[in-house]
Amino acid sequence: MFTVLLPAPTISGIDVSSGPVGTAVEISGTHLDDVYAVAFNGTPASFTYDAVADTISATVPAGATTGAVSVTSAGGTDVGPTFTVTYAGPTISGVSPTSAKAGVSVTITGTDFTAITGVTIGGAAAVF
Repeated sequence: MFTVLLPAPTISGIDVSSGPVGTAVEISGTHLDDVYAVAFNGTPASFTYDAVADTISATVPAGATTGAVSVTSAGGTDVGPTFTVTYAGPTISGVSPTSAKAGVSVTITGTDFTAITGVTIGGAAAVF
């Protein structure tokens, strides 16, 4: 009886080193054709393998934080360069009501509010 050992994948580089969630990152290296998992600092990412270019195109997933890009196949895991996840900041799409007296609750709608540490309205700090 004998055992066939598959070669481990290796990462030789990534085409961009920083960007927000949703950024497409091209991973180059060797033995990428058998990769079944790609992660950004441990957060699993969706990806496709391009057999012609012998590269992987992965999308930075929601929840990813700054850290190493890794690829895993039956042959093992390789940990590559660091990808820095940037934060574009919040986007406000609405405020209701648009005018009110002090003490009235105001609803602010939008996206990317998870890292908010303070809110000001008309220069005054608001409780949230």
